[in-house]
Amino acid sequence: MTMNEEELEIDADLDNDLNDDFDSNVDDSELQRGGILQSTSKRVRMIFSVMASPNRIDILRILNSKGPLTYSELKSLAGFKSKKESGKFAYHLRKLLRQSLVALNKSERRYTITNLGKTCFKFSQTN
Repeated sequence: MTMNEEELEIDADLDNDLNDDFDSNVDDSELQRGGILQSTSKRVRMIFSVMASPNRIDILRILNSKGPLTYSELKSLAGFKSKKESGKFAYHLRKLLRQSLVALNKSERRYTITNLGKTCFKFSQTN
């Protein structure tokens, strides 16, 4: 079984984005000026932004209840059936991956919700 083009694209984009995010989030001058707080604040804002989408909350809900799923299984359960919707699904999944709310087990090629993702999902469900 081989990865489809969307999975490969997400995987490559994620590797590049994670490197960019970690490299740009904290530098030596920020650390010296209390930048850790600024960096943490930025991270929280980014997570809230990601959690503002009902589609992404739905993806977290599915992974939380079903456990690890392949790209195709997750896409189907999330209701993204047509080719036109495949790009939308990839976009939402990439956002969750970038904030480490979802992780990809590359050897099994299955997506899972992370502990951070579970925490954020639980907060999204409280009134």
